[in-house]
Amino acid sequence: MVEYWQWEKQEKTSEGKISRVKLESPRVFYAHVFNVSQMEGVQPRQEERVESWEADNRAERILGQSGARIIHDQRDSAFYALKSDEIHLPPKLAFPDSGRYYATALHELGHWSGHQDRLNRELANRFGTADYAREELRAELSSYFVCNNLGIIHDPGQHASYINSWIEVLKKDHNELFRAAKDAEQISEFVLQFAQEIVREKVAEEELEC
Repeated sequence: MVEYWQWEKQEKTSEGKISRVKLESPRVFYAHVFNVSQMEGVQPRQEERVESWEADNRAERILGQSGARIIHDQRDSAFYALKSDEIHLPPKLAFPDSGRYYATALHELGHWSGHQDRLNRELANRFGTADYAREELRAELSSYFVCNNLGIIHDPGQHASYINSWIEVLKKDHNELFRAAKDAEQISEFVLQFAQEIVREKVAEEELEC
């Protein structure tokens, strides 16, 4: 049994066109789903998979040194679970290239940084609210800043689903972008400190050689 929520409905206008109307409250639907192995006459879907891509050592070091619990157990979603303090991602090779993987992982690490034991931001925001959009904007900007620092190509298009909610927030308060950028800079500095271990190790090695 799965549960899913519908936030919009389709309506036909007087001109005969179809428009989407936001509901005052979401509609909840339930459905039974089955694994393909439980069904007769149905072949598993063949997916194009990437055999391998080159890992970025600095990005891997950041993810590892952060101490964040990162679990690759999702199919096509990525999220930070505040209650368990865990990051959930699809397997690495489910991403078409390393850039998209690290952009996503660093986006979720941005959320992880807001835990009360770290940068202490309000993370218990309901999906679809302005506060939820604000936190998503901060996480996405921080991911961009960190990727840029590491020389990783960041494709914001993969997170385009959030853009409409960002626009609504920015329309109501034009200064929100500056606040978000400031917070994202703080997040990126917090995250990038985990990469500094590499620098310290190299300096220590050079001092030993001398």
